[in-house]
Parts: sequence; C-alpha cells; structure tokens
Amino acid sequence: MKYACCFRAPDGSTREIVVTLSADERADCARNFPTAAVNPLSLSYAWRKATQEAPFPEFEPLFGQARLVH
Repeated sequence: MKYACCFRAPDGSTREIVVTLSADERADCARNFPTAAVNPLSLSYAWRKATQEAPFPEFEPLFGQARLVH
C-alpha cells in the first residue's frame, strides 16, 4: 500500500511524498483495522516514513492531507 503525504514547501506550494508500507506494517494495520484501507494506524506509519524523507524544517507537514494511492 502506498500513501501520498502532502507538505508545504518554503515557496508556499505543496509537495507530495509517496511512501510504501512494509509487509509488517500492513499486517499490523489488517489486524487492528480489518475492513479499512485508510485508518489511523496506516496514516501514522505513512507520516512517520514521509517526515523522515522530507527536508526539515523547510517542509511543513499538512497532516490532514494524506491519501491512499495503492
């Protein structure tokens, strides 16, 4: 599963960082939320990975704007 996480760049534009959850993370999400592809746990895994890839402090995370992209 891939998630696109949005960030605000210094020039005011938005950028997306696409991350893929590991097999262990997907299994954990399936155990805790068996019927939901997008759930709080999957989003927290995605944001953790995306924030590690984003250049900080220049990029500001827009936590409400993350989506599943498969």
